[in-house]
This record gives sequence, C-alpha cells and structure tokens, in this order.
Amino acid sequence: MLLLQHQDDFFVAIIQINEMIYTIQENGGGDTMGIYDLDLQELPLFEGLKADEVEQFIQATGAKVKRYGKEVRILKAYETNSRIGIIVEGEALVLAEDRFGNETIGHRLERGALFGSTTAILPGYASPTAIEAVSDVLVLWVPYTALLVAGPRLGRIHASSCATCSWPSAARMS
Repeated sequence: MLLLQHQDDFFVAIIQINEMIYTIQENGGGDTMGIYDLDLQELPLFEGLKADEVEQFIQATGAKVKRYGKEVRILKAYETNSRIGIIVEGEALVLAEDRFGNETIGHRLERGALFGSTTAILPGYASPTAIEAVSDVLVLWVPYTALLVAGPRLGRIHASSCATCSWPSAARMS
C-alpha cells in the first residue's frame, strides 16, 4: 500500500517536472539553468548513454539538481537519506565522524562521484560519514525508490546506470 502511494506521488512529480520543462521551453528558457545543459551523459553513471536517454532517465526518476556553496554540508553524518547523490560540478570531502563527534577527513569527491548510496538503499543504517562542499558544488539527487519503480520502464537505460552504480571504487561510495 505504501509503495502504491509512493508510486502515485512519483507520477505526480513526473507530471509536474514535465509541466515545468514545457513552461521553461515556452518562455525561451529564461535565466533557469537547464538540467540538460550539464553534459550529464559525460558522467560515469551515464556512460554509454545518449543525451536523450539521460533526459529520459532524469524524467522517469524525478532526479533533481541542487547547488551547494563552499563549506556547506551536503549530507550530514547519521542523517536519514533516500537519495543517491552524484557530483556534477565542484569538489566535496567525505568526513568520518566518531561517537564523540570528532571528524576525520576521508577522501575527496570530484565530478562523477557517487555518494549516499548506502543510506539510500538501507534506510535504517546511520552512516557516520558526512559530505562537505570544498567549492561550489552541483549535485544530481536520484531518489532510490524512484529508481526502482522506473527501472522496468527504462530498460537498457536503467541497466546501464545501475551497472555503473555498483562500481567497487571507494571514491564513489559513502
């Protein structure tokens, strides 16, 4: 029942995104930064996909782009999270927090790096890691449940992006 409610919310969100895209196109684009002007097909997540396939993925999953300023916490330690983040622009640090609140710098994330996947997939897991912007950072947030729901409709696009999500590289995980 809960999944059906989320699925209904997902479809409403897709309709709203399509309406916003149509409005932006009708108004000549305005000053709004287009999500499709970010060369997302060049990111490792979308390796082998064409720009229109990336656009289809974005629309089907309801992925959103958000900008963070320098030294802003993109994801806090122990914070609940239901989305997978992909760095589109800028750099961020992975910070590990111990039980006393002390932080240790882990590693640097650059364009194309994935983070938040563990907490998105395992909602009960409280990750002791935080992500902090080193510069202005642009993040593509992909809702994990929307990724699951949209998967069957996306076919090859979903298979390609999910294969990329399972990279063993520690620089793409948090």
